[in-house]
Amino acid sequence: MGTDTSIATGVALFVGGLFLLGWGYPLMRMAMALAGLLLGALLGWELCRALGVEGWLVYLAMALGAGILAALMPLVRRAGMFVLGTAAGWGMVALFAGPASEWPLLALHVGAGLAGGLAILFLERIVLIVSTSYLGSLAMATGFGTVTGIGIGLPELTGAATDGGDLSWGVVAAVLALTAIGIGVQLARSKRKRRG
Repeated sequence: MGTDTSIATGVALFVGGLFLLGWGYPLMRMAMALAGLLLGALLGWELCRALGVEGWLVYLAMALGAGILAALMPLVRRAGMFVLGTAAGWGMVALFAGPASEWPLLALHVGAGLAGGLAILFLERIVLIVSTSYLGSLAMATGFGTVTGIGIGLPELTGAATDGGDLSWGVVAAVLALTAIGIGVQLARSKRKRRG
């Protein structure tokens, strides 16, 4: 079990991930706001970790980052979609290769992120569905791991863990299975909405 900060972060990741997994494409503006919320909170947490800040300032930094990015993402639709695709590409590499701790790995993360961002601009519907499903499943797994200490938590995903964490193939399989479920659910919802 983690600290109060990690429990709150883990629960927010899990709930936000569940929303992205099932309703990312049909409710795209809200999904972009939620992705901005999660990404902003993660950036605030990461900044505090890098600076050695602890306590209530971590909550403040997470809230400020979350609020700013959540407000900006839906307003700038194409940029928001690019950020969503970039986060999915970066997250895919982070799941399989680990955090960007050295420059070759950082280049791989950036390259995958840019590829995801460009793909979402040209193949909007299917890439949005896959991206939101993947980000949702990764957020759910990370939230669960952050709260329980089982699987992959926020420290393992961001490279803050000193022991390397417990990223097993079971965690990877769970993330990919949840992604497949999310893709199926969102495809069914978007087809129903189109016929509607």
